[in-house]
Amino acid sequence: MQNARNPDLAARAALGAALIVLLVLGALLAAHRPPDPEPHRVAVSETRSLMSTWVTITVVGTERAAARRQVNAAFSEMARLATMLNAHDPHSELSRLNAAAGGDPVVVSPELYDAVRAGLLWRPRTEGAFDITIAPLLELWKRCGRENRMPTPDEIAAARARLCADRIECDDARRTLRLPDGARLDLGGHGKGFIVQRTADYLRRRGVGDALIAASGDMCALGRRADGGAWVVGVQDPRSADQPAILAKLALSDRAVSTSGNYQRYVVIGGRRHSHIIDPRTGRSADDVAGVTVIGPDAVTTDVLDTALSVLGPEAGAALVERLPDAAACFVLLDEAAGLRFVRTSGFARYETP
Repeated sequence: MQNARNPDLAARAALGAALIVLLVLGALLAAHRPPDPEPHRVAVSETRSLMSTWVTITVVGTERAAARRQVNAAFSEMARLATMLNAHDPHSELSRLNAAAGGDPVVVSPELYDAVRAGLLWRPRTEGAFDITIAPLLELWKRCGRENRMPTPDEIAAARARLCADRIECDDARRTLRLPDGARLDLGGHGKGFIVQRTADYLRRRGVGDALIAASGDMCALGRRADGGAWVVGVQDPRSADQPAILAKLALSDRAVSTSGNYQRYVVIGGRRHSHIIDPRTGRSADDVAGVTVIGPDAVTTDVLDTALSVLGPEAGAALVERLPDAAACFVLLDEAAGLRFVRTSGFARYETP
């Protein structure tokens, strides 16, 4: 996510939030599992700590040992990608690219090139609500959180002046990227979704047709469960940060889903919570939307949109989703007088299940 946070606190919060999601996911799968799976189909599932969260990969196959090998291979691929795109690791490929800002074009791996290009393409599509050069604003809010003060207008203006997505030079033929002086990329707004989707694609190339990859709020559902039913995942109640409670259940097959909200990750300044998601257009925290869940054809799309829609809000955000093929979203708004309020786009209800 485009976020401002203390890395250690964020890691603990993300682990806790992911654990809630996975506990809920496990309960939903158990509740929807018929007594007997389809003949000759088994599901192998494993949960590991990765990307400062809990990741669960489930593979369905005809032989348990073969499914286990696919799970292990998927985790290895995910770890490889996570190491490459980690902006907090000074030795990662992304950090080396950031360190070369202002210099000559840099030849990068196909994975990093595709991740950066995807982020750049989504900036105009989201009317500037998503920006992978937002790192200066994130660092400003993180510092102000430690100092327990709001950013000043001058500080915000100075940080926004360093946003430069329109000045990044991409050469598809040579697979090079050149960052202007002072630029710093942060792929947190869609990096986890990118890794989830690439891992799903990796499993497909290995012949896996049925699997679920769940990395906290980003999930990709391939095919169907061992019993032949769709994968069922839950949308968490933003008021239940400590105890899992479900607002809606979604039945998914060959779809991705991402959820973002300000109820688990935030900055506290002067006793008030501010969202971890920052609006690149204003430099302010996006505090109006408690949670957004996006369903789409791939996890890059859904991960980008759950961030962008938190910035845009329900009216402009819903209008954006309605213009996109195969995308649907639900906004959760907290009203002190009326309680929870939902804004669903036209395609969201068809994924909901009792």
